[in-house]
Amino acid sequence: MRDFNIYQGSEIFYLSNKKLNPSKHDFPTIELDSIEQGTGKLLELYDSKGLRSQKNYFEAGQVLFGKLRPYLKKFARPKFSGLCSSEIWVVDTINKDILSQEYLFYLVQSSAFMEAAITMAGTKMPRSSWEVVSGFNYSLPSIIDQQKIVEILSDCDKAIELHSTTMEKEKKLFRKLLLETHDSFLINSDSSQICLKELILSQSIRGHQLPRSEYLKAGDTPIIDQSDDLISGYTNKKSISLSFPKGAVIFGDHTRIVKFFRGNFVAGADGTKVFLPVDTKMPVEYLYFLLTKAAENMPNLGYSRHFRELKNQRMRLVNTDGQLAIRSLLIDIWSHEQKQFQIFDLLKKQKRGLMQQLLTGKLKVKVAA
Repeated sequence: MRDFNIYQGSEIFYLSNKKLNPSKHDFPTIELDSIEQGTGKLLELYDSKGLRSQKNYFEAGQVLFGKLRPYLKKFARPKFSGLCSSEIWVVDTINKDILSQEYLFYLVQSSAFMEAAITMAGTKMPRSSWEVVSGFNYSLPSIIDQQKIVEILSDCDKAIELHSTTMEKEKKLFRKLLLETHDSFLINSDSSQICLKELILSQSIRGHQLPRSEYLKAGDTPIIDQSDDLISGYTNKKSISLSFPKGAVIFGDHTRIVKFFRGNFVAGADGTKVFLPVDTKMPVEYLYFLLTKAAENMPNLGYSRHFRELKNQRMRLVNTDGQLAIRSLLIDIWSHEQKQFQIFDLLKKQKRGLMQQLLTGKLKVKVAA
C-alpha cells in the first residue's frame, strides 16, 4: 500500500451550488428526512413539482451531506440526478485522479470530516461551516488504493443494507399487526374521536437537557433526543436526569420521531418533548402507539415544529383490555427489535472501525500488481 498524501479540503473537493426552481422541473427530490441516519440509505423521495422553495441540483454520483445538524450524519450518494434541500451540501471531487467520487462518499463519513463538520455555527439551528470543512486537512491514499478500500467498504454497506431492509419489512408487518389488533377492539366500541391534546401531559424538561456538543460516547445516563437512534449519547451528570419508572413517550418536534423509554435519562436540548398520559390508568405504551399513529398521518413540515399539528390530531380509543393488549404486543415486538438492532448496530460499528483503520492507513490493503 502506498503512502498517504495530505491535502486541504479545498484542494480535493468543491461545493456545487447549482440551484433550480423545483416547480419548473420534474426531478426526484431529497429532503433531510429522505436520508437514513448514519447509513446513507435513501428513504422517501419527493416530487419536485409539488415544492416551491429553491433546491440544490445534483448529478448522479455526487455526494450529499446534510449541513443542518450534522451530528445526525445524513449523507448519501444517489445513482440518479435530482434536487435536494438547500440544507444539504452537494459535494464533488476536483480531480478524479487524486480523489474518486466513490472514495469521497466514505471520506465524508470519516472521523476527520465529521470533526470539521460538527464545528458548527448557531445553537438552535446548528449548521456546518463550509469554510471550516474545506479548510481542514485530509489524508488520501493513491487512486489504486482508494478503489480497493471502496470495494471493502461497499461490501460492508451491502450487509448493512440487507439487514436494514429485513428490519423494515418486519416493522411493516408488526405495524399491520398492531393496527389490526387495535381495530379489533374498535369493532364493538362506541367511542368517539378525541383530540390528542386531551390525552397528553407534557413534562417539564427544563434543567434536564444537554446540547449535542456535551454528549459522551459512554457514561452513566443515556441521552434521548429527536434523532433516529433510541439512545443518542451518554452523560455522567446524574443530577439532571429525568426518571420515568413506568416509561415516557419522547417526541421529536422537528423530526416527528416517536420513542418510548423506561428509566432514567437526560433529554436532548434541540426539539425534544416528553409526554405522559393524562389518565394515569392508561399504559404509557398505549400513548406511544397513539402518537406513533398520529405522527405517521400528519403532514411533514420539514424542520419546522410539528407538536402543534400533532396535538390537534383526533383518535378513537379502545377500552382497557384493548390498551393492555397493545401494551403486551409492543413489549414482545420491542424485545425482538432490540435483538435485531443489536446486530444492526454491530454491523455499523464494524464498518466504522474498519473505515477508520483503512482511511488512516493503519490497516493496509493489498493491490494486485
